[in-house]
Amino acid sequence: MIASNPLPRIAILAHSTNPRGGVVHGLELADSLTRLGYEAVIHAPDASGKGFFRAPLSPAVAVMASPAGKNIAEMVQARIADYLKHFELPAHRQFDVFHAQDSISGNALATLKQRGLIRRFARTVHHIDNFQDPRLSDWQTRSIIEADELFVVSDLWQSRIMAEFGRVSTKVGNGVDTERFTSNARALDQPLRARYGINGSPVLFAVGGVEERKNSVRILEAFRQLLRIHRDAQLVIAGGASLLDHATYRRQFDALIAATIEQTMPVTAMATRRGMPTRMKQSGMQQIAYRTSERWKLSASRA
Repeated sequence: MIASNPLPRIAILAHSTNPRGGVVHGLELADSLTRLGYEAVIHAPDASGKGFFRAPLSPAVAVMASPAGKNIAEMVQARIADYLKHFELPAHRQFDVFHAQDSISGNALATLKQRGLIRRFARTVHHIDNFQDPRLSDWQTRSIIEADELFVVSDLWQSRIMAEFGRVSTKVGNGVDTERFTSNARALDQPLRARYGINGSPVLFAVGGVEERKNSVRILEAFRQLLRIHRDAQLVIAGGASLLDHATYRRQFDALIAATIEQTMPVTAMATRRGMPTRMKQSGMQQIAYRTSERWKLSASRA
């Protein structure tokens, strides 16, 4: 491949165009590489047809997503097939580096490598899920063991991958965009507080929606205890755009709210990228969303 830019072209693959941690990580990685002079292009299956929730510095590729059933395994299989259909075209494979951010894209790249259509690929492992469906577990494992290079975002997953797969990985971590996350006032702050009714004292802020892996029920239980001391406290939960089905856990969360009807109710809001810094400032806290299963806190850099 002949290109005017001597630096390698990099394809970064995410699982969706929604504002999830791995997707934001991929977007920020693409932007950072672009600032360094690389041509880094993020891809993702676009089920909504609206493209990425925010535009990266370099043009993104919204991969055409085929209809998929509500079953998670069927959806994952469909998204892997969507990626394969896209990259089977030689014009779409004009990259020197392929970097998967998840199991869906990792399996697609593993198949492309198996077919001889690409030579190598890298995979960032943000976490390892415990799936009930063996198909999902097998796809997750394949995306890790077939990758030529592995990256992780924490010491925990670095040691887990070595223990479970015998694979060496490079820890890259997450950062914080200090231009967005500052204590400086912005014109958007007050309208956003009014829109979501953020007026508690204190305000506690949790990122990631209502999910078991985000420890949402324990956060709510802790908040109930806090209300006994701070009657005007408010809990704001931002996020929730997940491909997985969290309905059962959400019912457990809602039942706990219903049992606390006499107390101040938590505020649950779908976060926007523009509004995240305002919520962080209003809370005066970096985060409260501890994960007991992974022993680390959700990072503000993924907002």
